[in-house]
Amino acid sequence: MKLATIEKIKEVFPHPNADNLEFVKVLGYRCIVPKGKWNVGDYCVLIQPDTVLPDVEWSQVYRSKSNRVKAIKLRGEMSFGIVEDLKILSEERYFIELALPEEGVDVTADLGIRKYEAPQPQELNAKGGLPFGISRTDEERWQNLDMSKYYGEIVDISLKADGQSFSAYYKDGQVGVCGRTMEYKLDCDNHFTRNFRKHDLENKLKLYCEKHGVNIALRGEQYGIGIQGNTNNPHSKLPVDVMFFSCWDIDNQRYFGPTESHYYRNVCNELNLPIVPIFKENAVFTGIEPEHYQTLNRLSNGDMFEGVVVVGNDFSFKIINLNYDSKK
Repeated sequence: MKLATIEKIKEVFPHPNADNLEFVKVLGYRCIVPKGKWNVGDYCVLIQPDTVLPDVEWSQVYRSKSNRVKAIKLRGEMSFGIVEDLKILSEERYFIELALPEEGVDVTADLGIRKYEAPQPQELNAKGGLPFGISRTDEERWQNLDMSKYYGEIVDISLKADGQSFSAYYKDGQVGVCGRTMEYKLDCDNHFTRNFRKHDLENKLKLYCEKHGVNIALRGEQYGIGIQGNTNNPHSKLPVDVMFFSCWDIDNQRYFGPTESHYYRNVCNELNLPIVPIFKENAVFTGIEPEHYQTLNRLSNGDMFEGVVVVGNDFSFKIINLNYDSKK
């Protein structure tokens, strides 16, 4: 996964509340930087949010208690991501990029950047890694994509809940339960296996898959007391449970889309399983959604929220709510 890349400054524009700061736009990210440092067309290092910085000299100005790169508010305006000079690269990489810079070059390993992983709140009895080619449940950020490609597409827009990744699968008679990176033994006792048993997923998945001749993994987010205890998280004080948001086709290594019979809404409706709240269903994507949801302070019910996921027939991406992210 590319967490830090060489990119080009696309726009430079003033910060409305600070004479010594300004905004630069890189890909879809708007980052606050010192005024006068960057010009349109300059090459830079873009470090994406939800990453952890290395403990080196250049990173000290950004480091916090968790060292996680997240949305921050500077003089009343949100900044998302870090823009840095090519000089932070190793000497060998710096001279390569200085001589022939190219947008999109991955410098994650060169800088020692790693993906932020929320600490697990409990000891787990792992069986191994994710089986049968089941992917991690990482959605691409909208800032990394060309939104104009999706104008006019029919989409679902659903809540991105702040919890733990949960997957329950059936593959040729075998069932199991997984977190974001590991499968867990069904005879152990933890949040994953309790939710698996609570919703009778062994029997429900077996019946569904044998009836329809498919092998699937239902992907969801488990939440509740003891899971992601952020005080702004509306699900953190609820009883432990899970809600589903996608269905993975194990045989063809892809997600089922909204117009397909095994789309997660259809599977969960047939099996009487909970799904994430859907804000818009079969809606036309207009392009205003990213700005709306990333700056929306609260939902209509008064809850803060981590973000939303936009799903079309052959694409999906997440929109992180910057107000929520800045408080994590």
